[in-house]
Amino acid sequence: VMLCHGEVDPIAKVEWSRKSFDYLSALGLPTQGNIYPGLGHEFAVMEVTDIREFIQKVVPPSFQVTVKKPLGAVMVEGDDGFVQIKDVKEGSNAQASGKMQSDDQIVRVNGKLVKTAGFDAVMAELVAAEGEVTLTLARPIPDRDIDFSTLSEAEQAARYSRTGVIKVCSDGPCTRQGAKNVIRWLKDLTPAEFSVSKCGCTGNCGNGPNVVVGGKGKEEKVLYGRNTVGIVVKMLREEYDIETDSKMVNSIMNPAKDASFGVRDELVRQGILASITVKGSFESNRF
Repeated sequence: VMLCHGEVDPIAKVEWSRKSFDYLSALGLPTQGNIYPGLGHEFAVMEVTDIREFIQKVVPPSFQVTVKKPLGAVMVEGDDGFVQIKDVKEGSNAQASGKMQSDDQIVRVNGKLVKTAGFDAVMAELVAAEGEVTLTLARPIPDRDIDFSTLSEAEQAARYSRTGVIKVCSDGPCTRQGAKNVIRWLKDLTPAEFSVSKCGCTGNCGNGPNVVVGGKGKEEKVLYGRNTVGIVVKMLREEYDIETDSKMVNSIMNPAKDASFGVRDELVRQGILASITVKGSFESNRF
């Protein structure tokens, strides 16, 4: 459960959310709560972003893959009851599928829902399948709010192998030059499974915000200069075969209100403007 509330809401009192949070938590329900300073009976960009990321985390994107038996994948049951792939064996049918990765969660086996059925139930369905099996897998979204340096070596290596990795320097100079804006833009412009997080100093201070891009077998590159977001978008297209949403790019670059300028585009624009802490940082981060 996620609760979002404006701190100065004159209609629905913020105390109601606090009491609801305490009550739901006492029932044992996993509950998150965000109170937004200065916000009344309305919604804000950060609130919409938080809700979107919450949904992506709780209900991660799913996909199907058909694999011949034997699969050649090691599976384990997590604390939450989900059965997930721990490892994909080299040369196996699972690896040959080109889709299965460690940490993928098994949602269905040949159409049957096994999401929280447990390890034994999943194994029974896999054993009963003949020839090949169609799996519906869910791929958890990486935490995009974490400092990359706080991850363990195993977690960092997993991100580099499974997804692309973008790290935005958030030390003093880069923060003053708009790192907060850059992280927000890149979260919106990249697929949800692409790791986007802040990191420590990358050198060349004062010429940022600096962005590090790597993963998926690509050589890690450090990008410097005022136009790092635009360079990242170009690199994703040319080196990672990832197409960014052209409408989103255009709305950030040129937020002119026309018939195609939607509510979410306006929210993104307002969020960028609201996050500016240094005069001129918006102009310096244009594509």
